[in-house]
Amino acid sequence: MPLDQRPEHPTESLLDHARQELAARLSVDPGSFEWRVGVRMDRKRSTLFPLTLVAPSGPVATAFFKAPFFTAERQGSRNLVRAKAAILNSEDFGHRFAEEAKGSGISINETLALDSDTLEVVTLGLEGRSFGLPIGYMTSKTRREQALQACRRVGTAVRIVEALPRPDPAPELERIWQETGRKLHAMDPLLSDAERRSLERSITELFESATSDPDGLTLAHGDLSPDNVIIMSQGTGLIDFMWIPQLRGFDLSRFVHRLRYTTPSYGPWTRSLTEAVLDGYGDTDAAARPGWRFSEMQALLGTLQHLERKGEGARRSAGRALAEIKAGL
Repeated sequence: MPLDQRPEHPTESLLDHARQELAARLSVDPGSFEWRVGVRMDRKRSTLFPLTLVAPSGPVATAFFKAPFFTAERQGSRNLVRAKAAILNSEDFGHRFAEEAKGSGISINETLALDSDTLEVVTLGLEGRSFGLPIGYMTSKTRREQALQACRRVGTAVRIVEALPRPDPAPELERIWQETGRKLHAMDPLLSDAERRSLERSITELFESATSDPDGLTLAHGDLSPDNVIIMSQGTGLIDFMWIPQLRGFDLSRFVHRLRYTTPSYGPWTRSLTEAVLDGYGDTDAAARPGWRFSEMQALLGTLQHLERKGEGARRSAGRALAEIKAGL
């Protein structure tokens, strides 16, 4: 498929492979199932088709067919290499994670079938609702406890991911530092010369301290946000793994950062959610470690860049982010 065209239908061979994989898991005849394909959903970087595996007795499972979408202009994007690596790694790391997570109440959208040439993939769906805006879980005692339990499991999931085999650190550390440099450069119009120099010095020291740890580089989910956490009747699900190498603390700091910017007016509730995350992770001092602090500073820089282009409410959040950055100098 050309990079600048959207698919009209999921690839039949991949659907068949996924159907056979699910049938093997359920120990049934694959011929007794068929896929029902839902309406195509076009996203900025991919096209999705929701899938339902149907037997004569009714629906058996849900899944998604995903085709990466890169326009001709984006073929040279630095994100393309990372996107390919994430998709190709998803099958191996997903199975490893699922094995390590057995009995923990944590599920992920595992790969059922993957085409390594086109990068089209079929992943198992998760039944539940997005954690989304955690403020919504304050409406009842039951929902509050569901939110706290989900956060504990998020912490446990991060611990499992970080224990998986890590990649060669050298090229990844260079990538992380280059990305940080771009964000620092974007801050120039917002800081005085003295503030910029202080920020560069502080973040360089944090990076050097974090990378001096032999185990400082780990695998990460890469996009751990409330929207990628699913509240399910039987546990907690995590979706959209990127499986990218990052400094230890990246996933946790990003998740907590997003909680803080999602529920800015409910500090006690945010603190309770954060404590639940750290409890599940098993290290209540994680937020004081260099990897977390470096990743938090990166997140603040990214938040400021993103929010600058939004409306009045976002500008207030940007002001908070800038104040936090200056407070850390």
